Amino acid sequence: MPHLTLEYTENVSQEIRPSELLPELYELLAREAGIDIGNCKSRAICRDEYHIGRGETRQAFVHLEIRVLEGRPPEVKRAIGKRSLAVLDEHLGQSAAELNVQLTVEIVDMQRAGYFKVQRDSAVGKGGT
Repeated sequence: MPHLTLEYTENVSQEIRPSELLPELYELLAREAGIDIGNCKSRAICRDEYHIGRGETRQAFVHLEIRVLEGRPPEVKRAIGKRSLAVLDEHLGQSAAELNVQLTVEIVDMQRAGYFKVQRDSAVGKGGT
């Protein structure tokens, strides 16, 4: 926990580097919400089929959904949202100058009663056979 889903249109794909962006977001979550980075899970999805507004070709979007277990105060979620938006903006350099890019962040509370987890650690690297 948490789960991050980053979706972005193919016309900004050259600017989005998940291997750089996602760890930065993990650090932000650790700082702002005390989240253990080892529990973060993420996926990045480039959308090559999309439609924005009236369909102009210079339109683009980057949407980040952050799913966290319920119970965090609204001010913590606001801080995560605002700072995550700033991180996305920092990573868009050239695309932001060439396209009309909509950046959005959504913080979603996951109900504890409906979230289940099992962690299985491999014996590799732990002296096991």
